[in-house]
Amino acid sequence: MYLNLTPYVPSEIRLDDANLPLNTEFEEIALQVAPKTKSAVLLDFNIKIIKSIEMTVFDSTVSIEGLDETI
Repeated sequence: MYLNLTPYVPSEIRLDDANLPLNTEFEEIALQVAPKTKSAVLLDFNIKIIKSIEMTVFDSTVSIEGLDETI
């Protein structure tokens, strides 16, 4: 929470991406905001959680569902 923003003056709000989990994806880590006097602003950084897997392949031909490629 930022309590010291100057009203009507553009201020940059930045996420500390070093403290975000590794399985997150985001387009922007900084947004500009110019709040009105005695108001609140809701920011949406559009953070998404990524689901991933790790696998070891033992066969020489593998087909991955959802992709048009063969590895």
